[in-house]
Amino acid sequence: MTQDAAFVAWVGLSLVPRIGGKLMTRLLDHFNTPVNVLAATSENLRAVPGIGLRTIESIQNVNLDEVATKIETWQKTGIEILPCYLPEYPVMLKAVHDAPPLLFKRGSWSNTTTQTVGIVGTREPTPAASEFAQLLGERLSEAGWAVISGMALGVDTQAHRGALKKGNTVGVLGCGLNNLYPPENKTLATQILENGALFSEVAPEVNPSSSQLVARNRIISGLSQVVILVESDVDGGAMHTIRFAREQNRPVFVVDFEASGNQQLKNEGAGLIEPTPTGIETFLALF
Repeated sequence: MTQDAAFVAWVGLSLVPRIGGKLMTRLLDHFNTPVNVLAATSENLRAVPGIGLRTIESIQNVNLDEVATKIETWQKTGIEILPCYLPEYPVMLKAVHDAPPLLFKRGSWSNTTTQTVGIVGTREPTPAASEFAQLLGERLSEAGWAVISGMALGVDTQAHRGALKKGNTVGVLGCGLNNLYPPENKTLATQILENGALFSEVAPEVNPSSSQLVARNRIISGLSQVVILVESDVDGGAMHTIRFAREQNRPVFVVDFEASGNQQLKNEGAGLIEPTPTGIETFLALF
């Protein structure tokens, strides 16, 4: 291996299926370093609370030479690999209890960015919500906020596009950075990399999956100072972001549209944003 052994071990362990922030913390509490985890016997690994037999087997199958080769390949394509112990890892996300132990990044991100807003919503917005999502992204970006969203079609896309008119934006993917989903947003991804960043917690070649698309929502909220729901049914995927935001003690706002998810959040006391330019200015005045 030509890479630093501790770094390679961290990457290798982080990419083991079913090892997230919580289990990584328990493993390190028990073994101190990823190198020690990967060298541990099955019997010793079984002593870690919450670890299953499949995870133990996966840990013992990690090939660090193969991991080092992959790291070199990924870095050659412009991907930066950020273990959570590095100072470049997003500070707000690191404070979340189940923060990813590892992030892959393309583009530019600075921890000096202090105003971040998550904008989320349905993939099939009404025309009014689609238009407002873009206006919201534009106005908040113009006011100095970094817009965080999930690169999905619909509200996410419109929020990213609006933000790019005036400033920067961050896309959080539920797939690998070298396997962009949805493919319709490849041009948008290129534009984001000129004025922002793309993040993913999964290896760059990984295909999207429903579980990863849900999990990435905790990263959207974790990167955000505040989260805004533009439009969603009560059972829509964007509601996962709201759930994560509440778990992470992020303020939640909702645009006053008629969708069932919006009305539920409104009834639950979420901050309300009128879908007008004045509504945006009223929101900004709160911060």
